[in-house]
Amino acid sequence: MKTKLLGILTLCLGIVYTAQAQFRIGTTDYPTLSAAVAAVPTTGIPTTIEATTNHSMTTAVTVNSGQHIVLKSAGGNFTLKRSAALLTHLVIVQNNATLIMENIVLDGGAIWDNQELTVHADTTRINSGLIAEKPLILVNEGATLTLNEGTVLQNNHNTGSGDCAGIRNSGKLTLNNGSMIRLCSYYTSGPLSGTVAGGICSIRPNSIVIMNGNSTIAGCMSKSRDNDAGGIFSGHGSEVVMNDNASIYGCYCTNGGGGITQRERKLIMNGSASIHHCAANNGGGFLGYTNATIEMNGNSAIHDNEAFVLGGGISLFSNSASGGASSKLLMNNNAAIYNNKSRKAAGGVANRGGWIYMNNNASIHHNESGTFGGGVALSGTSTAQGYLYMNGGRINHNAAKTTQGGIAMASHATLHLKGGEVSYNTAERGSGGIHASGLTDTIRIYGGRIAYNKAPTAAGIGLNNQAVLYMTGGEISENQALNKGGGIYIGSHATNAPIVNILGRAAIHNNKAAVGNGIFMAADKNGGPASVFNLSGTAHIKDEMFLEKDSLNPAPNGDPLRNKFITLISEPERKFKVSTDPQHDAPYGRIVVVPGTATIDGTTYTLADASSYADKFTHPIKAVVSGLPTTPTAQKLILGCYDPDMITILRTPLGKPAKINVPQTFAVKDASSSISGYTWTFAEGTPASSTDVTPSVTWTTIGQKQIELKVSEKGVSYAAGDTMRCEMIAKRTIAVQGKTIDFFVNKRSTSGLQTGLSWKDAFLNLDTALAAAGKGDRIWVAEGVYTPTGGSYVMAYDSVEVYGGFGGTESAIEERNFVDHPTTLQGKDSAVIRINGNRSYPEGGCGVSRGARWDGFIITGGMAKQGAGIFNDNGSPTIVNCIIRGNAATHEGGGVYTLSRGTCATGSPLFMNTEISGNRARRGGGLYNEGGKTELLNVTISGNHATESGAGIYNAQTSGVRSLNTIIYDNRTTAEQMLPNIVNMGVGTEYRFCLIEGADIPNAWNLIGTNAGSNVYQRPYFVKPGFNKEGIMVAGNYRLADSRSSACNAGWNPPVISARLVKDLAGVERIDDSRVDIGAYEFIPSNMPPIQLPHSVIVSECKHAKTNPPKGMYSVISKQDFTIKITPDEGYTLEELEITTGSKWQDKEGGMKKTKNPDGSMTVVFRYVTEPLNVQFSGVKPTANQLIQEYAAVWASKDGVHIRTDRPVMVQIYTVMGTLSYRQQLSAGEMMLPLPRGLYIVKIDQMVQKVVVK
Repeated sequence: MKTKLLGILTLCLGIVYTAQAQFRIGTTDYPTLSAAVAAVPTTGIPTTIEATTNHSMTTAVTVNSGQHIVLKSAGGNFTLKRSAALLTHLVIVQNNATLIMENIVLDGGAIWDNQELTVHADTTRINSGLIAEKPLILVNEGATLTLNEGTVLQNNHNTGSGDCAGIRNSGKLTLNNGSMIRLCSYYTSGPLSGTVAGGICSIRPNSIVIMNGNSTIAGCMSKSRDNDAGGIFSGHGSEVVMNDNASIYGCYCTNGGGGITQRERKLIMNGSASIHHCAANNGGGFLGYTNATIEMNGNSAIHDNEAFVLGGGISLFSNSASGGASSKLLMNNNAAIYNNKSRKAAGGVANRGGWIYMNNNASIHHNESGTFGGGVALSGTSTAQGYLYMNGGRINHNAAKTTQGGIAMASHATLHLKGGEVSYNTAERGSGGIHASGLTDTIRIYGGRIAYNKAPTAAGIGLNNQAVLYMTGGEISENQALNKGGGIYIGSHATNAPIVNILGRAAIHNNKAAVGNGIFMAADKNGGPASVFNLSGTAHIKDEMFLEKDSLNPAPNGDPLRNKFITLISEPERKFKVSTDPQHDAPYGRIVVVPGTATIDGTTYTLADASSYADKFTHPIKAVVSGLPTTPTAQKLILGCYDPDMITILRTPLGKPAKINVPQTFAVKDASSSISGYTWTFAEGTPASSTDVTPSVTWTTIGQKQIELKVSEKGVSYAAGDTMRCEMIAKRTIAVQGKTIDFFVNKRSTSGLQTGLSWKDAFLNLDTALAAAGKGDRIWVAEGVYTPTGGSYVMAYDSVEVYGGFGGTESAIEERNFVDHPTTLQGKDSAVIRINGNRSYPEGGCGVSRGARWDGFIITGGMAKQGAGIFNDNGSPTIVNCIIRGNAATHEGGGVYTLSRGTCATGSPLFMNTEISGNRARRGGGLYNEGGKTELLNVTISGNHATESGAGIYNAQTSGVRSLNTIIYDNRTTAEQMLPNIVNMGVGTEYRFCLIEGADIPNAWNLIGTNAGSNVYQRPYFVKPGFNKEGIMVAGNYRLADSRSSACNAGWNPPVISARLVKDLAGVERIDDSRVDIGAYEFIPSNMPPIQLPHSVIVSECKHAKTNPPKGMYSVISKQDFTIKITPDEGYTLEELEITTGSKWQDKEGGMKKTKNPDGSMTVVFRYVTEPLNVQFSGVKPTANQLIQEYAAVWASKDGVHIRTDRPVMVQIYTVMGTLSYRQQLSAGEMMLPLPRGLYIVKIDQMVQKVVVK
């Protein structure tokens, strides 16, 4: 009955399965896949088997040792589906066998009631189809399985003990672009045990799983009491590598590792790989234990995951019994863990006995815990200490519902802060930034910053129990506590007490609290040991220190000074502000000021006051502040010096890559005034070394360059004859790049080397060019239809320009014709283009700016949740001469979705000469803007559809959309709307010189934005509207068909001229009459060619230079360019040349383009001439190195020696042998003395110059 039901269902879904399916090898057909595989030789020769139809599998297929099979579809995607007769593996790949699958769907026969790929922690699925006993594929040791584009493994429900649902891998498994494992689940109603996973189990030594491109594991689940994972379980010597945009999402397991569980070995995440929207009991995204390592590089991310108990993003456990097997998290580059949640502890990362290293711009941010540890929960055992090393990066914007918003340290935990920051974290009860409360918890701060954290108590750092804080650098600032301890809160304990040492150049300032802005030292309520606070070196505490009243009276052992040790070892000029509880009749604690004096609560303390307590200094603090003697007169102090990790070497210009022959300047960030010497060494640089504070260096070759800096620092002496001096060495490597590179893409250029450096050797796909291009590079794309090898074309680097519309032979961008050579970017199940602007760059800078450009493309066929045509994440690219049509989003932004928030928050794109039509979405059929300042110039938005609202444009919380010369007309919604074209919920939105349908309705501007003037509302008269008479969307033609169009001659010229929009989107003159037309297309009657009137150009004489054309009057056709070449006379330069025309437009940078030529001449192009010009020249000066007086110059030519002077001078010329050849008093002017070839010494007044006549 179940089999019949399955057959009926598959027919309803349009998929037909046949027992006589054809599989083809060459020209030979086989009735079954088993028969085809049996015909493949075992000699290792690759053999292709083509599936020609869907197929119901009744027996398992075994790829035997020595076979190398490529199983692919003959066309489209064919499905091989489990039958009721086959409940074990569908495919087995034996030792030394290889199987490659392309465009094949392998279906396990499960029929799930819930098909959603994104799951939550409480997601369940009920299977009404087949229930299997094994995974879909078994890969044995030494075997290789590769899943290529179009391959999908799906719908397997496995209940076998200790197994997985998708693939059991003991060899090498690779998922490439576009492959997917989805809806595979392991769970049963019986006992749950063993190592299981929903997607993949990889559990043998040297086995590996590699995910490349946009490969995906989605919606997989497992339930087990033991080792399990929703997506991948990797252990017993197996590794996982995720590259590019590979992702694991929507996976769930009951125990640990919603996305991946790694036992031993390593998970490596590169590129933009991600684990997101997964859930588990422990480690919503990732669980690592028994010496497992997760290494996150590039822009990899673990985000939006959830844990029931511990570690919303990541959970690390170490085998404490081993004493040394510690799990590790390594975060490099721009790796990020964000938006994760734990219902109990550790919203971002839980680390018990493991090691966390944060470098570069790595970040743990915007995570949330239901109890403590919003960002990181750190703990360990007596045999496995938990460590967190911050050499850079950020732990910020995390939140805890109870305590410890940023970092929670429970016991046996150590934090090393050498760089980066812990900032903007919050806790609802206490300890906003860091809290250490367990046995042997230690915080060591050498640099970095703890700032802007908030909590009712202990906003910056909270310390209790036996916690220890050593601070030799860095700062604690701008933290805010509602009650006590803005900077540091020092608690008390019955059996242990915190120890705080502020040394070196540490700083505590600008913190806020009701009591104890800087430091709050809590009362002793338990009769425990003394809490200790020591300040020395050149540390600065500008905030108040508050000593709370001890509640024990009398004090233990009859000590009236209570249980606090406070040592303030200061320079003579330093002042301290210390306040105490006014209800106490005596100062608290042992307060020692060395040297000098301090007055606290009316009592003056001097050096002598330390003598009676000298024997009390038996605490381990002596290891840092050494040699406190029995007599205080000869005290010495060991001061902290610069730690090399605290020296940050800055390079300018910031935000730009270092390039050859461009001077780079270096300096030390926030350099201390105590540094007394700098010694720089630059490998292969000019100069090779320097002792300047801010040296400048130039490289003439590309590559990685090593920079070394040795700084010397003078120490501070506190006793006669005591001298101290420290020397530290810091290093940095930078990449020196070459000049701007042009990359070429032509899908038809299959015979070249495919280096991308010429049309002949062009790349075959645009993805390769985008991956290779860096800041300032350009990509030229030839005509044709291009589909991304991944889900989308990703622009992840700023100032890359991408141009379409080439025939494939052009040598200049201006030669292309994007109308005759259309370049189409065709989407597939994702946004066609993704702008990845929410990122920072290693050399500084953030986001994708207007320097990034897409010009001359048809963008179509995208399907996505948001932004089907272009998904713009915090980018501000320039989109020119593009048609964005036929894209569909299930939620927002059918054509374009712009988001502006996060690290960069720069989402402000510019659209020019662009058509946005025929797109669909729930909201914002054409454009959806959330944040940022989108600009539109001569854009046509029409024929778009929204099921709810904002068919043309939907502005949600924007800070301003500016529209000029734009048509927004005939966009329609399913829901009845008064103004279906535009929904505006932001501020600052304005329209000027636009054609907007419905804007003349009463109160319309209250709904759509600001009327900035000169807008029109009447019919545009398109050649073919985007909706027919029945209201059905059709392919529209949005050129202007009739001179009656209200868009004709109704626009504003200046921004069009400034942007150099010479042609419209159809390739005709952009300004045909006196004023530009509104929209992307200019109306030009077919029977009336455009009139082009000439303008006069007067070229004046250029003194000391020749012009081509020479002095005279010339005529230039209106709206054309006029070019002049200026060549300086010998001995003169154009470096200070100034040119004026009498035209405000032409005298600007956009209207006049100057190009210096290698021979010293200059080519000047006056762009888009629309009025008469009077070209005047000035500033041609003698070459600088020929000036021998500020009033005289000398140079040589093949004819002799030239002399120019502005006043009378005495000239003497000698041969190289000392013979006087010429002597004469010259008046002001210029002369040439004919002399034979040779070397001459020219003396003008008292100045001498050597010249050579060649």
